[in-house]
Amino acid sequence: MKRKAVFSLMLLACLVTGILGMNQIKNKDVVADDVQVKSCETSSDNATINRLIKVWKGKSREAFDNYFADYSDEQRIIADEEGGILAYADGYGDEGESQNSYIQYEDGTVHELDLEGPESTTVGEARQVLYQYLK
Repeated sequence: MKRKAVFSLMLLACLVTGILGMNQIKNKDVVADDVQVKSCETSSDNATINRLIKVWKGKSREAFDNYFADYSDEQRIIADEEGGILAYADGYGDEGESQNSYIQYEDGTVHELDLEGPESTTVGEARQVLYQYLK
């Protein structure tokens, strides 16, 4: 009789442990499916800000501020693939002149940089985001 009771308790313990283990695995899957992971490199929907993060991440805030010292926070900028900056300087060119530029890469592809387009941003917006990535 004792053997049956001990065997029954051991069987019950194994069942409970198995059920709890399966429940934890199932819950881990649910949690993992619900989490949205953003890239550690970039965290913006703006192409210019993402390019600047790649170039400036881990560098000093002082160096960043010095680089943009001649730009107001309202100045529109756009970064190329290597993080180079294009900005329109007031007083240069015609009033109605397009604020577009083109870069041709070594592989022959041409990329349009439009200071009024969705890839551009302002220095102030870039500064606000990039300060999170600077030392």
